[in-house]
Amino acid sequence: MFKKISIVAIAAAFALTLVACTPTQVTSKIAAVQEKVGAVCNFIPTVGTVAAILAGAPGATAVAVATAICAAVSNKSVSRDAQCKGVVKGVCVQGRWVR
Repeated sequence: MFKKISIVAIAAAFALTLVACTPTQVTSKIAAVQEKVGAVCNFIPTVGTVAAILAGAPGATAVAVATAICAAVSNKSVSRDAQCKGVVKGVCVQGRWVR
């Protein structure tokens, strides 16, 4: 019973954080993270990756998320999953390298 209540509480808290942001704000923040990561470490994370990280840390700035992603993809001890370039806040970082 407690597990069901905590899952509902987590879902409700997540929904409230999404209500606080408009779709345009979310899209802009995701684009800002992708731009910063691309400029700093030549890697473009997928939209889904950035969205999942932001969902787990709604108050995080684009710079903080970009820094965490760069640190994760720069770490050589990555996941056994070829798609996963690293992990940030429990989220598998997926994306592509750019020159």
